[in-house]
Amino acid sequence: MTADAPAPDSVSGLNTPMESAFEIEARKPPRFPRLKRQLQNLPPFFSDAKLLFRPRNYYFYRDNLDNSKNQAWAMGGSVAFESGWFMDRVKLGGEFFTSQKLYGPLDRDGTGLLETGQRHYNVLGQAYGILKIAEHHKVSLFRQEYDLPYVNKNDSRMTPNTFEGYSVQGRFDRKGKRPQIEYIAGYIAKMKPRNSDAFISMAEAAGAGDDVDRGTIVSGFRVAPTDKIAFGAVNFLTPDALNILYVEGSYERDVTKNLSLRLKGQFTDQRSVGSDLLTGSSFDTHVGGAELAASYRSGVLRAAFSVTSDEADITSPFGTYPGYLALMQSDLNSAGETAWLLGLSYDFKRIGLDGLSAFANFASRTNLIDPSTGASLPDEGEIDVTVDYKLPDGRFKGFWVRLRGAYLDESGIDDWSREYRIILNYEIPLL
Repeated sequence: MTADAPAPDSVSGLNTPMESAFEIEARKPPRFPRLKRQLQNLPPFFSDAKLLFRPRNYYFYRDNLDNSKNQAWAMGGSVAFESGWFMDRVKLGGEFFTSQKLYGPLDRDGTGLLETGQRHYNVLGQAYGILKIAEHHKVSLFRQEYDLPYVNKNDSRMTPNTFEGYSVQGRFDRKGKRPQIEYIAGYIAKMKPRNSDAFISMAEAAGAGDDVDRGTIVSGFRVAPTDKIAFGAVNFLTPDALNILYVEGSYERDVTKNLSLRLKGQFTDQRSVGSDLLTGSSFDTHVGGAELAASYRSGVLRAAFSVTSDEADITSPFGTYPGYLALMQSDLNSAGETAWLLGLSYDFKRIGLDGLSAFANFASRTNLIDPSTGASLPDEGEIDVTVDYKLPDGRFKGFWVRLRGAYLDESGIDDWSREYRIILNYEIPLL
């Protein structure tokens, strides 16, 4: 829940993976309005341009069950530019990312904050063009971000995943009693993993090998007959490697002025395809889950479960696993497992502490197996706690402090795996 955002104050803020795919980002007021006003007499390509500075400082420590440790401290972030529309048809944009080591022992590598070997990196992660073909319909070209189920930013370290893709995306707005329909279709050739400065083929990212050059064909839609009901699906086909089909639905109901409920369901089917360059042998597996959430006076209570088939583990090589039970240390999607979760969050603005929020999740999974041998694996439980403080106004509006802790227990082991994160984020809209 809320891996890259503070906890919401109601169930309406619990976006499904498909909702996030089509979410429209609100433009923030510029930090230097006088400079912005000086551009107003220029063509929209310049006067409507955006320039964002996004610094990030991140400390990560994990004490694993095998007594190994991962630890690093990094600073960096990104600078992003996006033009306004040229002739109301074309805009250009780009984003430069960096992660610089402040502390990182070689024997504690593996945090994901830095490249392998605790090395810093710099990369032009986004360099894109957008062609508007009609109102609410656009074609996006080259290096860009996607926020789809299984193909997404996974922005939980220093820098996000980005992709080299070519896609058309849009929506048909609701008119009268007609539903709102959103869609995406395209081809993603490569991805830059979140702690890397290199783009690799999607097939290589999935595990097919360095010499395999295959991209991923994407097609998906979301339909919202009303503001409270929605369903959608998206398919990712990487020829001769992997096919992932994701389906979801959600229903929300306001019971009283202060009490709201939301029910969500999801299903994933994964299987090898074609020449099966991933494993050399065919496989197929699936996972299904559901979540019921209730919000009351800025508090949100969640209960979720999932069941994974025993043919193979669910894989998520292109981004965050979109399951309702994905936690800080475990995705809870291993072969054969049955998992459940209880989560509680609260937004403290209701009691006068605007900007402060927190959430905690407890999850347990049983019946895990090794799909290659059929042998049983130990049961596990995990507790995650996150506290967020995001300044709502003032000179440093948008400065965000995030404190996170995770505790993973495995049956048969008397100790816990402990993980701690301290993250400082700031987004400064220069234009």
